[in-house]
Parts: sequence; structure tokens; C-alpha cells
Amino acid sequence: MSAPRLYLLDLALLPVAGLAVVIQHVIWPGWRALLAAFERTRPVQSLRRVLARSSPLLALPLFLVPEIAGHAGTVVAAVLLAQGHLMAASLVYALSRLLALLMLLAIWEACAPVLLRLRWFAWTHDLVLRLRHRLRLRLAWRRRQLQRVFPAHPGSWGELLAIRFQLLRMRLQSALLK
Repeated sequence: MSAPRLYLLDLALLPVAGLAVVIQHVIWPGWRALLAAFERTRPVQSLRRVLARSSPLLALPLFLVPEIAGHAGTVVAAVLLAQGHLMAASLVYALSRLLALLMLLAIWEACAPVLLRLRWFAWTHDLVLRLRHRLRLRLAWRRRQLQRVFPAHPGSWGELLAIRFQLLRMRLQSALLK
């Protein structure tokens, strides 16, 4: 492949590789540190103790909090969009959905032992985990079948994309961690 085409390919892969590196090395460790500091605070510790002793039915409505927060962010983003602020609206929407997801994860971690005491909830949770495991096995089997039928040829587009993407990630990662 010619150098200009490789340059264009790298240019197309750069935003995705950059996003992957930023998420892996900046956002995720930052979120984990922030969550750990947040969980060490007195109100959160006392809330965890209260939830551990409470009824599981008390924990279920807590899952509405991130949903309501996500919808509030969507409304704010819609107002910003109506006023012509596309970038601000996009940022508010993405951040509100990200925060809603992170709140949901924090609530799940705090409430999972309590909720799993409910027989129907534990059964549903187990069913979902079994279905996920079965789907992963089926997808792995399907992938092996496809690889047998369509073996990767050295120099194929898929291999080239994977190599270029990995190279870009390593370059961005080394630049970020300097």
C-alpha cells in the first residue's frame, strides 16, 4: 500500500485510537480514583450500612435516580440545542448519560447484596449471566467457524487495519504517558 493511502488510513483511525487511549489511561483511572474517594466519605459509608440492613424493596427505587438524572440532562441538552449551541448540547448530553451510567454502577455495587436476597431478582440476575455466557460461547464458536472459512491472509485489509490501529494506540499512549 502506498504511503499516501497509509497516511489517510492513519488519519481516519486517529480519532478512534485517541479516544480509546484517553478512555483507557485518563477517564477510567480518574473515575476509579474519584469513586474510591467518594466511597470513603462518611455519608456514603453510612448509606451503605443502612442499605445493608434495609429491605431489598427499599433499594429498588434508587435505580430511578440515575434515570431521572439522565433525562434531566437530555432536557438541558435539548434546550441548548434549540438555542443553537450544538457543541454544548452534545457535551451536556454525553456527560449526563455518562454520569447516569456511573451512578447506576455505584448504586448497583452498593445494593447488589441486598437485591440478591430477593428470590425473583436473584433468579433473573442468574438467568441474565447464564444467557450472556451462552452468547459469548456461541459468538466464539461462530468466530472460529468464520476464521476457518475466511482465513486471514497476510496483507489483508482487516490485518492492516488492526496493525495500524494498534500502532496508533501505542504512539498515542507513549505520548500521553510521557
